[in-house]
Amino acid sequence: MDFCTQQQETSAARDAGRTDFSKTTMFTSLSPCHTCAALIYQLQFKRLVVDDITNYGGNEEKLWQKGLPVEILEDLESVAFRAKFAKESPDLDREDFCGLAAARRVATAKS
Repeated sequence: MDFCTQQQETSAARDAGRTDFSKTTMFTSLSPCHTCAALIYQLQFKRLVVDDITNYGGNEEKLWQKGLPVEILEDLESVAFRAKFAKESPDLDREDFCGLAAARRVATAKS
């Protein structure tokens, strides 16, 4: 589905169906966006594991402050891969993380 709020966290929760998430760990490659962080908190996941907060971090701290156990992996290969992608494809990276409107605003400002 090509839908702006269809991210890995929302897809995983939807695909899991009617589940007691209080017994479930959510794994993410990057820190969850505001929408996904709210979903993780609302569904009462047991724990969150985030791979890379170097390239995109922020909401893991908010979830931790709300009492959700958060583990940060910071796998160097993953961090380097994401940094390379952001450098080589900044518009696509911005769209992927901030949405199409944000990418279009930057593209419009450049022209």
